[in-house]
Amino acid sequence: MRVFLNSAARLIALGWMPMVAFLGVFFTASPASAQFSAAYELIKAVEEQDYAELRTQMLKCRCPNVRTIDDVPVLVIAARNADKQIVEYLLESGANPNAADRTSKMTPLMEFARR
Repeated sequence: MRVFLNSAARLIALGWMPMVAFLGVFFTASPASAQFSAAYELIKAVEEQDYAELRTQMLKCRCPNVRTIDDVPVLVIAARNADKQIVEYLLESGANPNAADRTSKMTPLMEFARR
């Protein structure tokens, strides 16, 4: 009990603000690891039509069927962008050509036909 009182007295003497700041460093929310994952970067590369970055990220994750948080396959995104080079690369990498956007139900072929 005496040790606790001494510790409490020290905390009061030091002030509670520095302690809160100190603990805040360790207990703050860290960024989501998905933001920095190869799959996230692959989605970003397809959205930005960055072929070189797409190839780099595909070597890291080998995930041609990855979907966005909205459940849209990257192949559908590439088809919406009418990016033939990225579509071909994703198909060669094993992307499912029948993978549909779960909201709109559009497949990559349907997206190309709309263009």
